[in-house]
Amino acid sequence: GAGNEDVYLLKIKSNGDTVWTRTFGGANGDETGNSVNLTSTGGCLITGSTNSFGAGNFDLYVVITNDSGNIVNNTYTYGGVNGYEYGNCGLKTTDGGYILCGSTTSFGNGFDDVYVVKTDVNGTIQYQKTFGGASYDQGNGIQQTVDGGYIIVGTTSSFGSASSYVYLIKTDASLTVNFSKIIGGSSFNQGNSVMQTSDGGYIVAGSTQSFGQGGW
Repeated sequence: GAGNEDVYLLKIKSNGDTVWTRTFGGANGDETGNSVNLTSTGGCLITGSTNSFGAGNFDLYVVITNDSGNIVNNTYTYGGVNGYEYGNCGLKTTDGGYILCGSTTSFGNGFDDVYVVKTDVNGTIQYQKTFGGASYDQGNGIQQTVDGGYIIVGTTSSFGSASSYVYLIKTDASLTVNFSKIIGGSSFNQGNSVMQTSDGGYIVAGSTQSFGQGGW
């Protein structure tokens, strides 16, 4: 790559052989890629973080490629001047734009908040919202729901008495909250991925120290 740590994208055959590899990033900073999903044209939407580009410190970083792994148009960054933003999940939406989620210390209510950005097809922000309380909150997964809204999952230390809970947030298309829930036991709990199920509910995967055989 360009230097230090860069986003690393690999296209792999069904037998495990590598077709091509690509890296994305700047010469003086660090980039991470935390999520990849396909676009409607067969390219890739990569979501992560960067401190080579953007407003300052780390910003949420989006790279969109074609089916050969080459950048289409530009890369995009989202965040504030004085804080830190990290991107953990990104998807193409039914209107052709993108929905991104992660965390922010530049905006919101507390130390770290869930950060969700809805953009148009050109990466221009249509809506951006934060969710959380006075302590630590992070968004790890997001999916568009059948009603055009979004279901978000992550972790929160702002609500409840445990060290952290699975944090589930349902919004409408403009990111207005329909409901939010905290789920888990008396110790550490975290949500990493969420999907809507065929019965209209949701399925969440993550980690817990509250239940099971002990340890992690």
